[in-house]
Amino acid sequence: MLQELATALIALLAGLYAFWRLMPAAWRRSLATRLGRPAPSPGCGEGCAGCATPDDAPAAMPSTKPVRIYRKAG
Repeated sequence: MLQELATALIALLAGLYAFWRLMPAAWRRSLATRLGRPAPSPGCGEGCAGCATPDDAPAAMPSTKPVRIYRKAG
């Protein structure tokens, strides 16, 4: 009985998490503000520096090099 209850609780929490992550961002923002929570930030999160501008970048960005594709003879 206790194992079934624990399994049902885990399945319910997993379903709620999936619903939260897959719902449109506008719905998430509106629901979060109604619940008194801060609105979730868009993108990949606070720890990511992928969107940093070169002025904000902590280190020098690597230079890009063109990729050359050669055809095989024959």
